[in-house]
Amino acid sequence: MRHPYKNLHNFLLNKLSKLAKLPNTHNIHSWICVCEGYTSTKKEHGQQKDNAFEKYQKALEIFNSTLSNKHLDIAQVYLLIGNQYFNYKEQLNKALEYHDKAFQIYMQTLNKEHPDLKDCKYRIEQDRKCIGGIQ
Repeated sequence: MRHPYKNLHNFLLNKLSKLAKLPNTHNIHSWICVCEGYTSTKKEHGQQKDNAFEKYQKALEIFNSTLSNKHLDIAQVYLLIGNQYFNYKEQLNKALEYHDKAFQIYMQTLNKEHPDLKDCKYRIEQDRKCIGGIQ
């Protein structure tokens, strides 16, 4: 399993460079929020991690107002929020909820062999495993 942050930074930079060429500045602002959130998750202090969560929520709010609810960018932010709940907030049911939202979009838009779909499925399995371990 690949590390969740290994390719994310390159993905985000690629996405921003493509969006910078488009006239829709809302999407650029959304991805800037995601990048800021990603950067905050790499910090050690709890306040920075809370800031990451807020940035992801803001990106999701902007994406939901500008994109189809089945857009892959929305799925990516759902996945990041799920990861945030799982890793830093320790709210496993919320992590499962957001990972499942991402999974539903991926199932409708990606090939069943796509690595993002497989990664999301793995995260859901981990969520369920951890939830089962604490009951």
